[in-house]
Amino acid sequence: MFNSCAKSAHVNKQVSERNLTVKVSGAILDAHLIPSFD
Repeated sequence: MFNSCAKSAHVNKQVSERNLTVKVSGAILDAHLIPSFD
């Protein structure tokens, strides 16, 4: 039981870290793209 809870928490942590990475890369891409449209 404890093992599956720990595993689930680890997966959730990985997912939230990946989502954060995606958001950050998206923000960086936006920052690069916006000036080129001026």
